[in-house]
Amino acid sequence: MKLKLGMNAYRYEMLVKKGGPLEGRRVEPIWNSRTALGDEEGTIRNMTIKYITDVKKGKITDESNHNWQVIGINSNPSN
Repeated sequence: MKLKLGMNAYRYEMLVKKGGPLEGRRVEPIWNSRTALGDEEGTIRNMTIKYITDVKKGKITDESNHNWQVIGINSNPSN
């Protein structure tokens, strides 16, 4: 099975470091935002700012599109 997973460099390094669950394994990235966009523009923070500014025209709403869910917990504690 193949799996594509997106994560930041900090999280990745935590997984592959000594004692991490993926210790000793290296996975070549498919795409790196800092390589593609530069050290400043390629940060998650700056990509988020650009998305909110350019795509959302500065407006963020609290509406959900209901395309995700939290699993593995009892969401109704009375049961």
